[in-house]
Amino acid sequence: MTASRRAKHLLGEALVAAAFLAGASCALAETQAVDGYTWTYRVDGDSAEIYNGGSCAVSPSPSGKVMIPGTLGDRPVTGIGAGAFKLCGDMTAVVIPDSVKSIDDFAFSCCSGLASLTVGNGVTNIDEWAFFCCDKLAVVTLGRNVASIGAQAFFDCDKITSLVLPASVKIIGAQAFSTCDSLKTVTYQGDCPTVIDAEGEIVTGGDNLYCQSPDAIVSVVPSGNDTWKAALAEGVWMDRVIAGDADSLTIGGGRMSMSRSYSCDAKSGESFSVACNSYWKATPSDSWITITSGASGCGNGKISYSLSENTNAGKREGKITVKCGSIALVCTITQKVGVVGDAHVGQQVRDRKRQGNLQRRCEHVHEPAHCDHKGHKPWPHPYLYHKTERQVGNT
Repeated sequence: MTASRRAKHLLGEALVAAAFLAGASCALAETQAVDGYTWTYRVDGDSAEIYNGGSCAVSPSPSGKVMIPGTLGDRPVTGIGAGAFKLCGDMTAVVIPDSVKSIDDFAFSCCSGLASLTVGNGVTNIDEWAFFCCDKLAVVTLGRNVASIGAQAFFDCDKITSLVLPASVKIIGAQAFSTCDSLKTVTYQGDCPTVIDAEGEIVTGGDNLYCQSPDAIVSVVPSGNDTWKAALAEGVWMDRVIAGDADSLTIGGGRMSMSRSYSCDAKSGESFSVACNSYWKATPSDSWITITSGASGCGNGKISYSLSENTNAGKREGKITVKCGSIALVCTITQKVGVVGDAHVGQQVRDRKRQGNLQRRCEHVHEPAHCDHKGHKPWPHPYLYHKTERQVGNT
């Protein structure tokens, strides 16, 4: 851990401790011994909530792998209260049973030894800052019914390399996965989630979730999903690479690889097909090439273009770059001098293609996505958090 990150971690611990010591409640609580620990809980009707009255909800301080009990006081445990396990640094793994429905804010914040987390299938809500500053947390398994993940829920979890978000996830709070330094892949199994800020207002996608996490994060989304198609077409997730099951791109009817490419007809009004398993975008290299339709899309589509008259002294060459996820392919156009487009060259290309002798060229480029962090606080205060101004839509 670097000195700056260590300082930030210590600051996080101090803030968490101060907040809960200052807010410690004398509310009535009960205790029960289970598996060598004494658990503190509160009764709420027919259910129980693991409760923190100012220190860890379990004594002695839990260590190693901890199995949260499914019942206390003959009642199902349905909630893990705010700060219940804050600063419990000796736990290495936590298993949350199916009986639990909600994990409240700061429930496991700054558990410095926690490396593995299993969330039961009963959990529907993970609150803000729930696993904030768990800087050894590497393995996270979420239950199939998690519907919402709060803002900064996994903020500053340095060791997480990948996350799988079940199809049940519909709402994610802003900066939920911010400053996750090792995060590389987030797999979405369902519809495109709504991203909201601390005041419940809808904000843009990837930049708000992953701010100050690595630029190379890949968001894997279901192929053919209409909600993702709509979101990607609007561009709100384009600050991160979007892939389907794996990056693949087909243009002009042939699957592209390092040894194959496509050469565009040098004739105005032509088009070529595109097949991408996620969002794609086409960009011309020069002003004399105009994309008239199909500049972007998701899945299968067609790119149409027109060419202005070539008034140069000789032929000119331009390109249309098509990007799909981490793949960028270049379709080359060579235009003769003195005409709008070039019907003769276009016909020659089509003739050679029919004869199987078409010369093909392409560039196969892997480009990291860009993350724009404008408007984001690098170290938001967890207790005095207020809405920051964001540059919505920047890429």
